[in-house]
Amino acid sequence: MSWLPISGTPPQYSTAANALAGDYYIKFYASGTTTPINMATDSTGGTTLAKCALSAEGYPITNPLDDLTKFIPHIDQDYRIVMYLNETDADNNTTASAAFNIDGMVLQVVPTADAANITLRDVTIEQQDDYDRSPLFIDVVDFAAGAGPHVITVPSDWSPTSPDMRFYRLDNSGIITPLTPSSTSSTTFTLAETLLSTDVIFIGDDEFRENRYAAETYAGIVEKATAAEMTAATADKYLDAATIQGYYGALQYEEVTAATLGGLFTSGSIHVTRIGRTVTIVGENLLHSSTASLISATNSLPAWAEPLVSATAASNITANDVRVVQVTTSRQFGAFYRDWIGSAFVVGGVGAFSISYISAS
Repeated sequence: MSWLPISGTPPQYSTAANALAGDYYIKFYASGTTTPINMATDSTGGTTLAKCALSAEGYPITNPLDDLTKFIPHIDQDYRIVMYLNETDADNNTTASAAFNIDGMVLQVVPTADAANITLRDVTIEQQDDYDRSPLFIDVVDFAAGAGPHVITVPSDWSPTSPDMRFYRLDNSGIITPLTPSSTSSTTFTLAETLLSTDVIFIGDDEFRENRYAAETYAGIVEKATAAEMTAATADKYLDAATIQGYYGALQYEEVTAATLGGLFTSGSIHVTRIGRTVTIVGENLLHSSTASLISATNSLPAWAEPLVSATAASNITANDVRVVQVTTSRQFGAFYRDWIGSAFVVGGVGAFSISYISAS
């Protein structure tokens, strides 16, 4: 095993009186025993010490005479660590008078992998994903441990003869081995291998794994525009009604641009849009030729713009009057004028406005 540090920074020790533990000694033993083991001064293990003194500042040092050779003790196995009050106690292993005696310290090993190990892990992960939701078969319940052949009945709706079906054995060491049945039927497969009581047999399906990865791979991807698309006309960067209808469906998106109102309206137009059941109408400078309090255009809106209930919104409020637009359930679009101070109504316009409501269907 490699030589590994007991900490990530040089340890500093103190006495029971909270003073720095100068001239104390550190010594290591095999875990669970009183057998001394050496410590190394670095990860190479080239220089080892049976014990080490602590400097005046409480740090481990390799030379007890210079007080400067600080280091981090390295150990190559699980260990017991003891701090002695002096060198004599350390040499005689007098643990009864030690400052501390801590057993059961586990060496923190960080595994590394070579190319062969990585390849094995890659195959194992793929196979693990194949069977992560599949039925499993165990000794006594589904097969009897021992020499083959073993005939195993698969659950309903699973076909051993499917071209995507796979079979795996997981042993008690965590090793996954693909299995090829010596024969199959519509409900069973036969394994020629010897099976142990600790083996678990899985069914995997490659098709399920690939479909699940595809759903995760393509979710939420936004296509990047090309240079030509970025330099195209501004209008090309916006979706038109026909394109949006392709996304929402004809029953979900409707649009009428520059709809002209009849009746007493003399100029101006409105824009009517429906997404789902939300209808929005916007307009500006709708002029009328009457001084009446209701200026309307009969049946000027399409059937899909009919409101569930009559909808009303203020278009303009001044010190003298308030102007209100309204859409009725008979698809009439109108404008009400309410005078605050009692003066006569005058010929004029509605002004800029927007009104949204829920359609009847």
